[in-house]
Amino acid sequence: MRNLRTQEKIIATWNKKYQEPLVSICCITYNHESYIEDAIRGFLEQETEFPYEILIHDDASTDDTAKIIKDYELKYPNIIKAIYQIENQYSKGIRPSIFNYERAKGKYIALCEGDDYWTCDDKLRIQIQIHESNPDIKMSFHSAILVNEKTSFKREIGKYRNDSGIVPVDQIIQKKFGQIPTASTIIQKSAIDSFIDFEKSNKHLTVGDIYIHFFGAHPNGAFYLNASKSVYRVLTPGSWTETHNNSFSKRMGHLDSAINAFESLDNISNRIYSSSLKSAIEKRILSTAISPQIRINEKLDIFRKYKNRLSIKNKISLIIITLLPLDFIKKINDVRKKLLLNFKKIFMDS
Repeated sequence: MRNLRTQEKIIATWNKKYQEPLVSICCITYNHESYIEDAIRGFLEQETEFPYEILIHDDASTDDTAKIIKDYELKYPNIIKAIYQIENQYSKGIRPSIFNYERAKGKYIALCEGDDYWTCDDKLRIQIQIHESNPDIKMSFHSAILVNEKTSFKREIGKYRNDSGIVPVDQIIQKKFGQIPTASTIIQKSAIDSFIDFEKSNKHLTVGDIYIHFFGAHPNGAFYLNASKSVYRVLTPGSWTETHNNSFSKRMGHLDSAINAFESLDNISNRIYSSSLKSAIEKRILSTAISPQIRINEKLDIFRKYKNRLSIKNKISLIIITLLPLDFIKKINDVRKKLLLNFKKIFMDS
């Protein structure tokens, strides 16, 4: 691990024409003592000619997360600006990210949660060059390496193209090529402001990334950088993924929240994305039902509650998911994929 530059050396590389930070790095954290240092070091290693600020919100961690942040804040007081909550805000129904968004001075917001981290010192520089050269694009992102903290399994996620270029709004809504990694995204502050207005009128929101991505991509699409420059950790102790995987009621609450929010997005966008939003709702229902943590009686509850929201094809899919063992479904899917690959090879060779 290389030594970090001092605050003075970092600031010395910034062009004095900037009166305010061009980028606000927004980081929310809670009980991330094993991870937060990786995140902070990734921020401080960024080599740019423009100024950036690091806004960290600690949501009353009960471990040493706040102490680690404070140690770095004392060394970089003109760059790192932290909030240390005494009471946990998330448990009160307050989204912690709002505390960073409201004080951000940057034209652009770079996102990274406390258990994720950036892996390249040119991430900010390259993505901001893209934004400054394409002012109509409000959001950029790249792929990331997903690391399962329980099993150490790794894979690439968020790869939307084989080259760098524009990803249309409909693909963002449907998550056509999977999850867009939070720590990969940079979004214009104006789009974040639109999301905040949306959130205020939709108090039921749970996870906010998909809605932030909608406002970042609408109407001109998002720019995909064909590179992997961050790590996304899942199933860290106390993380959203861990707590929701173990609670059916929380999964259902999240699903209801997503459905309501997608319907609200449909209304405010004059229904130009109706087909994609409907597809996204159906995909959420099926992905919830197919989770290995969901029991048969819970699958039946999902079917009864949401069957009228599904196309005939997806109703049949949900019935199959409900009645057949998950391992058997996976085997069928594997066979289907192999058959498709063989057909493609035959077609291409003919």
